[in-house]
Amino acid sequence: MKTHLHRIGEFAVIARRSGDEWFVGCIANEYGWELDITLDFLDPGIPYIARIYADDPEGAVSRTRVAVSVKEVKAGDVLRVTMAPSGGQAIHLAPNK
Repeated sequence: MKTHLHRIGEFAVIARRSGDEWFVGCIANEYGWELDITLDFLDPGIPYIARIYADDPEGAVSRTRVAVSVKEVKAGDVLRVTMAPSGGQAIHLAPNK
């Protein structure tokens, strides 16, 4: 497990690897946060698919109130994470085979 970014009482970003996949969890305090996460922990030269699960900014639009997005990333890329107040994100990164 790797604590990627944190400020006690404000936000935390933690990454964990299982095999060739990564799982990133982000959580914010009651004010919300916008952060840049550098994907320097990914294996270089391998494209990854990032499935990003975030608080739905529209809220009532989705039944689960979770917005899901997918994008291709690689080692060294920067993901902009916007967390709602008392919200967070979950990111699953898997090699794009």
